[in-house]
Amino acid sequence: MAAYAVTPGFHRKLHELHYVNAHTESLSRVENPNDRLFESLPDQVAVPINSGDVIFGDARLIHGAFPIEQLEDRTIITLWFHSYCDSLTLALQSRISEIFLRTGVDTDPAAPYKMTSSDWPDENRVGCDFYFPNKLAGIDQNPRCRIPERQ
Repeated sequence: MAAYAVTPGFHRKLHELHYVNAHTESLSRVENPNDRLFESLPDQVAVPINSGDVIFGDARLIHGAFPIEQLEDRTIITLWFHSYCDSLTLALQSRISEIFLRTGVDTDPAAPYKMTSSDWPDENRVGCDFYFPNKLAGIDQNPRCRIPERQ
């Protein structure tokens, strides 16, 4: 068992860590274990998780994983869910398509390869296209903001 670290309420109140890019390759590899992003926060709590568990969270919630003593990698798959995308404003649909296609996102910007659903084999896309947001050209998108007070 491992534990997911969260700080309750941080999706609603501003914290200096909301301004830091916490999704870089360097942080994923823990190149600097003394980085302030690895420090515990005063109100932080542990959410116990087991292999195969699913966690739902808000992108504004400050979160992470507690250290474990195992040497093997921990795999995480992050999925963004936007129900009924076609019922949202065009500006929001445009922003979601940029996130979906991994253009203009702040997660792992230096990563050499960013897989999207367009990289999937055709047989894996069958029946899924309905869920994929359409790329909207010429639409001003809503700005991406993970900072609570700016929302």
